[in-house]
Amino acid sequence: MAIDLSRFEDSFHEEAAEHLVTMESLLLAVNIRRPDTEALDAIFRAAHSIKGGAGAFGLAALGDFTHELESAFDGVRKGEIDFTKALIDLFLRSVDALRLHVAALRQGEKGEYASLDAMKRELAAGVAQARRIHDGLGAPIASPGHRVELALDAAEFPDRATVDALLLELSALGTLVNVDVCFAPGEGGTVSFVVETSGAIEGTRDSLRLFVSDGSILECRAGIVAESANGPGQSPPVQDDDDAFGFFAPEAPVQAGAFSDADSVRINIAKMDELVNLVGELLITQAMVTRGSDVPGGCPPALAEAIAQLQRNTGDLQRSVLSIRMLPIRHVTTRIPRLVRDVSERLGKEIALELEGEDTELDKGLIEKLADPLMHLVRNAIDHGIEMPEARRAKGKPAAGRLAVRARHEGGKIVVSVTDDGAGLNRAAIIDAARAAGVEVDDNAPDEAIWLLVFRPGLSTVGEVTEVSGRGVGMDVVQRNVRALGGTIDIDSAAGRGATFTLRLPLTLAIIEGMSIVADGESYIVPLSAIAQSLRPGACDVRTMGGRQVLRYAGEFIPVVSLGQIFGHPIEGVAGVHVVLDIDGRRAALNADELLGLHQTVVKGLEDNYRRVDGISGATILADGRVALILDAQRLIERAGAVEARAA
Repeated sequence: MAIDLSRFEDSFHEEAAEHLVTMESLLLAVNIRRPDTEALDAIFRAAHSIKGGAGAFGLAALGDFTHELESAFDGVRKGEIDFTKALIDLFLRSVDALRLHVAALRQGEKGEYASLDAMKRELAAGVAQARRIHDGLGAPIASPGHRVELALDAAEFPDRATVDALLLELSALGTLVNVDVCFAPGEGGTVSFVVETSGAIEGTRDSLRLFVSDGSILECRAGIVAESANGPGQSPPVQDDDDAFGFFAPEAPVQAGAFSDADSVRINIAKMDELVNLVGELLITQAMVTRGSDVPGGCPPALAEAIAQLQRNTGDLQRSVLSIRMLPIRHVTTRIPRLVRDVSERLGKEIALELEGEDTELDKGLIEKLADPLMHLVRNAIDHGIEMPEARRAKGKPAAGRLAVRARHEGGKIVVSVTDDGAGLNRAAIIDAARAAGVEVDDNAPDEAIWLLVFRPGLSTVGEVTEVSGRGVGMDVVQRNVRALGGTIDIDSAAGRGATFTLRLPLTLAIIEGMSIVADGESYIVPLSAIAQSLRPGACDVRTMGGRQVLRYAGEFIPVVSLGQIFGHPIEGVAGVHVVLDIDGRRAALNADELLGLHQTVVKGLEDNYRRVDGISGATILADGRVALILDAQRLIERAGAVEARAA
């Protein structure tokens, strides 16, 4: 019976994408003059793994291309081809072509291989040229071979076709010796063979791992082939490893940005979200139980102790489940070296890149959404922040500009900064560009206020638009994307010394810190990150201007938002408290009847269960079972500002 591999396709695509990241990272980090042997082996294994998977799924075009790439990598590590910058460029373009092809396959597109075929021809021509150059300089260095002897339990193989596929894979590696197939799964059958090849032993191991599990191994001998004194055609002896089964042991973690999945499992994101949702329901139930235990006469001691234990356990469970969603930010930052390399070469600039805090974790839901804003800031720093080498030398700076991307945890948030030591933001140019766009600017405004102008849509301080970026061009999109994630972005700059863009984001979108309020008789949750202050204003602090209420706060009048008016329900309460919202210096005040307190809020999507509501970012369930809406503070401030502008 043939094996249905379709259910494994998603895993194959994910693994292929990870192997491509590994290849790209290692190629960018390789020392051309002294390439690291382990890095070269890791690049080879990554290509080989993709080829093996392509063969298993019948993806001929992908398999043929990765075979060519694998052969090229093998030639480099054997010393038959010299590593050069041109060759690395060729390999990186090949990785790009593979990435596009794998993405197309994942979308169900098949049969269009023109771009892959063109890249395959370019790869073959480039490698052939590299071989000719090498042959003119000297003969390749011979490498020792290896030999593996295996006896496998046929019961571990579903059918003879799988055995044939294994032998076909091994025959592509080297010479098969003493093949002995007795395929009788129900009768203690075995599959025995010996393989000899001059390639790296890791390549053979990776091929076997596609078919062989530790449980199927009856006997194993693996080792380096010694120099043969037996004459042509004779099998040289095998120098046994101290631990033959170590041949199948997990590999050591690869350096320079590669990943190891030895201690990990793949979890579908939908299942992960379902688990988070169930834990959220459990937390709500636990809160209900705790509330219900407050009975006349007091809660029995045994029940009170059990409830306290339940609170501790559910809290631990919540933290553990949320940690499953956390991924290191290196899943984003691994793209930066390639981006820096491509942009700097296109512009003729020299860049010294520093990456710090790549192990800093944040929610998986934030990872991909953070990528675009971060990449845009990096491009801007290279294009319009860091000067050309000759200009830097004239200023007494090193020719290579310094670009640092750092990540860290700070106060329950993740902080990501992009710092360059370039020319810094040009205050005068920003003011001129803002005025040209019709924005009124105070010449005496502090730098912090001037820097925020670069987030104005369409504002640019450069005379010509480049294909790379423009500081200010698209920065409004960056700010909007960051705000959509519940974060903020700040700018710090000094003329001649560079600029720093700092993003502050929540660690997760699944749970937020919020303040529970009652406004106009309804319950709401206000994100704590958007609250500047809660206060009880005096009678003279609240006024009516232009037909609407404003609040005097910090020396200015800010609009007052009535949630009852916005959401169209009767205004029942009497406002006694005002909650001041502040996002990037833009403020508004919420009318509130009372504040109920701070707590962690499990966020539930409103669009999935109802529809999108302007001014609402989600919902949650309170301890008493009632639903409370989570306010979109940024949108409420925008709406308050729009109403104020019309009234004026």
